[in-house]
Amino acid sequence: MDDVESLRALADPLRLAIINLLMTRVDVPVGGLTAKEIARELQVSQTRLYRHLKQLVGTGLVQVASSRLVSGIVEQGYRAGQRSVRIEEAFLGGAAASDEVLRTFGAVLDRHRTDLFRAIRAGHARIGGYDGELPPSTVAALDVRLSVERAESFAKRLSALVAEFAEAESDPDGVPTAMVVTYYTTPDPR
Repeated sequence: MDDVESLRALADPLRLAIINLLMTRVDVPVGGLTAKEIARELQVSQTRLYRHLKQLVGTGLVQVASSRLVSGIVEQGYRAGQRSVRIEEAFLGGAAASDEVLRTFGAVLDRHRTDLFRAIRAGHARIGGYDGELPPSTVAALDVRLSVERAESFAKRLSALVAEFAEAESDPDGVPTAMVVTYYTTPDPR
């Protein structure tokens, strides 16, 4: 992604949740999911979705896959416009986009926090060891001082792992998984 409008569209946790749902659900029909189906899945009111869907369609992040007349009202089905979303590296440093980038990052973190808490409460995510049924979840917050060489090496390996995860084919019989990764240098406190 390399335009401010798309980035702005992702800077809202609900729009991010819509995109995520449409990109990750393996059983999305050819005609897409309706606003009613999306609302039920995300546990929000249907009327709350329409302006968000309109904005996402306007950026191409979501596509209208079908339209049909139901009781005199046009009902549309929506599909993701892509399999994954990646913000172009050159775009991240642009001064004009910095507030949008920060809002988008905040929305990503907010969505993952909400989803993680929901998964833990429902017993889908287990913090701790392998229980023989579900793979273990990992949550870590670390601050480490590394040499420039080690930091670069670690960043490359982490990026490769994230790319492998992002490019994995969906397995209809598999376990739904999610990952949010942040790795960055911080100001030196000395």
